[in-house]
Amino acid sequence: MYTATPPTPAAPGTAAPPVVLPLARIEPAIFGPGGPFGGDDRIYFTDLLTSYGLPAPAPEQFDRPRNSFTEMVEALVARLGPAARSLELAVFCGVTPDVQPGFPGGRLADLVPGLSLAFALFDQGLAGPYTALDVLARTVPADTTRHAALFVLDQSTLLHSEPVPGRLRVDRDGAVAVVLGGDGELGTIRPLGTVAVPAGEQAARLAAIERELAVDVVVAGPGLAAHRVEGSPAAVPGLPATGTWLTLAAHATAWRGRRVLLADYDADQQRLGACTVELAP
Repeated sequence: MYTATPPTPAAPGTAAPPVVLPLARIEPAIFGPGGPFGGDDRIYFTDLLTSYGLPAPAPEQFDRPRNSFTEMVEALVARLGPAARSLELAVFCGVTPDVQPGFPGGRLADLVPGLSLAFALFDQGLAGPYTALDVLARTVPADTTRHAALFVLDQSTLLHSEPVPGRLRVDRDGAVAVVLGGDGELGTIRPLGTVAVPAGEQAARLAAIERELAVDVVVAGPGLAAHRVEGSPAAVPGLPATGTWLTLAAHATAWRGRRVLLADYDADQQRLGACTVELAP
């Protein structure tokens, strides 16, 4: 089986020219306990993990309710309503594996017949959403009647008992759809991608971006929690991938006319990811 690995992170100053995209909508969702695992899930995960020399999940781990990424995407599409029919491209990202892998893209294609492509970008840690956004930036449909969407997903059910770093721990299930394209009813978004930043230098790099882009508000994710700008709002805790976006969605009306910087730092890969959102007046 072919397994792709992440490319070498870009060094500061080597990124592609900035792209400013129309931001049509940010649709958040927080989920309750979810539904049960199926009998096939027990067989599938046991075979999958043991074939790679890993311990099989304990039987009681299948007794917990869960929300799969597929179910989260279904809920977001329902919330988007008729607007979902204009989606042409979608990217999924998060920091945890799915509890029912392999289905979100296919299910989205069922729900959105005009969808041309859907794929996932994981294993990027806390910088993942910004990498995914940068990928989308080069492929957003030029047709203003069509849209692309970034689905950021956090799910809390893990089929192992290994320790999880606090910055990556998901306490509840949440998801956000960031819809790009159209007339930019909500404003514009500028992906800044991800860059290599050595440990210990992330605060200085964040401050430099803030000054350079003259931002009004900074929303820092869990990887930058210790370096949060004084007076700035915190990302919603316990949701490492979606927390910054949930904070943006909650304050979008109050922040109209402002430039907002979203950023996070993945300590394992030493990568800083960021984007700016300019909310329409």
